[in-house]
Amino acid sequence: MSLADLIGNSPGDELGAGFRVKLPAFTGPLHLLLALLEQNDLDIAEVSLVAVTSAYLEAIENLDALPAASVCAFLDVASRLMVLKAKSLVPDLAPDEDAEDDADISDLLDQLTELSRFASPVNALKQRRDAGLHSFQRQAPLPQQRTVNVPALEQPSKLRSAMVKLARFLPRVQTVEIPTRPNFTIGGQVKALMAYLRRWQDAGSHGYRSFFAMFESGSSRAEILATFLAMLEMIKSRTVSARQEQPFGDIGVQLTAPATVRLPADGDTEAT
Repeated sequence: MSLADLIGNSPGDELGAGFRVKLPAFTGPLHLLLALLEQNDLDIAEVSLVAVTSAYLEAIENLDALPAASVCAFLDVASRLMVLKAKSLVPDLAPDEDAEDDADISDLLDQLTELSRFASPVNALKQRRDAGLHSFQRQAPLPQQRTVNVPALEQPSKLRSAMVKLARFLPRVQTVEIPTRPNFTIGGQVKALMAYLRRWQDAGSHGYRSFFAMFESGSSRAEILATFLAMLEMIKSRTVSARQEQPFGDIGVQLTAPATVRLPADGDTEAT
């Protein structure tokens, strides 16, 4: 059964399955052309589907109203012609057995049945919209709310007493003193570096002394930085001389002549 049979068209419909085509290899109604091709009485290669489609478009171009049933019947026949043409052009893509038309129609009916399930809700929503009803009431019951009874305190003194009792169970907070961080000034570290070098000089050692050897293992970076800046000031004033044998290596420091320029005092630049 074809779609044309389902909608009730007859081969005599001049704009449907009965549409007459004029081709070099065939002249007659469309349904007869399809029958000859399906029975292999006519070669599909001799049929131009473009010519058939162009002729049909010319036939319906000037119509005031398009006959839907006739167009459906024409499309049914035309689609089957396209399948035959495709099979002839690409034989490997053709299925081993032709699909049953009844199965296609059954699929279509199932889809229409599924679509009809939504028709009633859609109509109901349309009626509400036309009536100006744009809100919906809750159909499910509201959840039950739990009520918690909190005993009221009659007097403020009772609240104070309750808070005191509660405080007994809280852990005591211990006061922690944050240690103060010593501040190092360039002036102060100039004195420290000078004292370090003079100790070695008084002991009879007049060579270069290690810069990093003057610091203890727990010395902070601030102390080391302030002492390094103090050493630079002392080098500028020619109070000390320094040497470094390799990059990032230890620095040797040695007392030279007394300072000829003012060194930073204790209150000068601070390193933290």
